[in-house]
Amino acid sequence: MTAIIRFQVLSRRLAGLVVLGSVVLCAAPMPASAGTGTLAGGKLDLTIYVEDEAADLSSLHSFVGTVSQRLYDATEKQVQLGTITLTKCPDAKLTADVWMLKSNSPTCAARGNGCQGSWEDGQMGAPNTHIYIVKGDQSDGIFGLYYSGSMTFIHELGHYVFHLYDEYKGVRFDSAMGPPQFVEFPNGSPKHCVDDRSSVACIMDAGASVHADRHEFCTDAAAGFAATTHRVSYPGGSTYPQFVSRQQYENGGSCWHTIASLGYGIVAPSVAPVGDGSGAGVPAIIDMECGPTSLCLDRSGSMDGSPIDQLRQAATDLVASTPRGRSVGLVSFSDDAALDAPLTLLNTASDEVPLTQSIGRLTANGSTNIGAALRASMAQCIGSGAPPGTIVLMTDGE
Repeated sequence: MTAIIRFQVLSRRLAGLVVLGSVVLCAAPMPASAGTGTLAGGKLDLTIYVEDEAADLSSLHSFVGTVSQRLYDATEKQVQLGTITLTKCPDAKLTADVWMLKSNSPTCAARGNGCQGSWEDGQMGAPNTHIYIVKGDQSDGIFGLYYSGSMTFIHELGHYVFHLYDEYKGVRFDSAMGPPQFVEFPNGSPKHCVDDRSSVACIMDAGASVHADRHEFCTDAAAGFAATTHRVSYPGGSTYPQFVSRQQYENGGSCWHTIASLGYGIVAPSVAPVGDGSGAGVPAIIDMECGPTSLCLDRSGSMDGSPIDQLRQAATDLVASTPRGRSVGLVSFSDDAALDAPLTLLNTASDEVPLTQSIGRLTANGSTNIGAALRASMAQCIGSGAPPGTIVLMTDGE
């Protein structure tokens, strides 16, 4: 197995003498921050990262099934969820398609408009692109979703997977047809996919209000399906004589026009869409455990005195702060590397004792063979057969 290493400096708390960093292991090249979801053969595979360490992943299983059924309905029985990986491991964030965030998450707080709702920042597979859903109400009886639960999820999948744009937002042109101005259509306005009062379409119109009953994407006017017909433009007044939806402005047609053009083998409906998600299979759900952590500690001669004391304290603190249910092992090094403690599952405080005792016995002497140390820690993580793990390297580099 080939291991790709990514090193990241995490802290310089040890008076500049010991650098604390992480080396993340994987069996394939480390991708950029982007979801790794795929759509093939009518099955959509996704990874969902759950930020709340206390969350019970099994509580999401029924919700995943509901999303699959409603996606099957929305795509006229052409797409459903395939394999869904649920994880609370921070190491999985970069490649997760969906981030389910806590209400006080720094990720959404940094946006400057508070932690609420849901959004995405691009299309599946594009760099730095994910779906974000903030823990909110308990609609659909599940953890962590805002607005109408599963239909909010389908709305964001419309952006992320099918390259659709919002229908509750649009573009207005002035009387001279000058530069467009982007606006959000007010509630009660007819300037929506079908109408703001529609009980059928469009899923991409959810957002101006809850619209929990909307279960279909819009179709081209030529199809003749009145309940889902996409409106190309809307009349305005003397100052703004024309409005178009953002979907029309960006994609030049209805949602189904866009979906059918993506090359997934999905075709626009030939009969009027109806609310029927029956026949959807049960998604394969994987609750992915976090990978192990190998502490890789420098006990060479240059660490003698205060540095080794600080290292022992930092390593002990790290073990104590490791969330329950994670595995931690210990490798130390000077002239060569030594396996001081095997991977140990930390379920209780007593599980920490063998690790902290091994850390406390470290003494400084010899040279600095970082290469041997990293190979030993890599073997410890990869040999566990668990998901990709993390090496925490503490060294003065001398």
